Amino acid sequence: MKYLMRFDEKGQPIASVPMDVTITDEEVERMVNEGYVEVDREDWNVYMGNAGEGSHGTGHRRDDKGRPVDAPPVSLNEVKEAKINKFKHMRDVLELKPLLNDDRLYDVDEKSLMRMTAARQALVFTGMESITWTTAVNGRVDLTVTDFDKIITNLAKRSNMLHVKYNELKVKVNACETIDAVDAIKWD
Repeated sequence: MKYLMRFDEKGQPIASVPMDVTITDEEVERMVNEGYVEVDREDWNVYMGNAGEGSHGTGHRRDDKGRPVDAPPVSLNEVKEAKINKFKHMRDVLELKPLLNDDRLYDVDEKSLMRMTAARQALVFTGMESITWTTAVNGRVDLTVTDFDKIITNLAKRSNMLHVKYNELKVKVNACETIDAVDAIKWD
């Protein structure tokens, strides 16, 4: 069997489609025009990691002659950048995690915060004492202006803690002199 594969500018495989009976000649032509190239099963297995991860443990890429070769080793700076991006993603995910406040979970995504702000303002402007709010687990609770203020304050504290932790880890990562040292740094 043969495959149509697409490679990025560095020769790394980014897409693979088997050239079986379900693919028409027109589809093959369209894909070739989009940058796909025909690859035999042996080379496909190499690109897909079925023949090992190469001498650097980074897989294989396509060289300028159209043959699979070992991908270059990952640099320390690339590993640092990936680790920092991983920590940034972790921080962002944890910031949007429901917030525990007075034994209740509250959604704190952008829309939820906008609704909280509007509900708080409605209480202030109308003089109402409380408003019924739906929690992250679909419970119902009456909240006052003070309750909304406490939720937002606790969210700000958590957000600040996460940003401080991220920045501390970023400094540690950037100070590393080896890939093993970077790999040893964990979020927890």
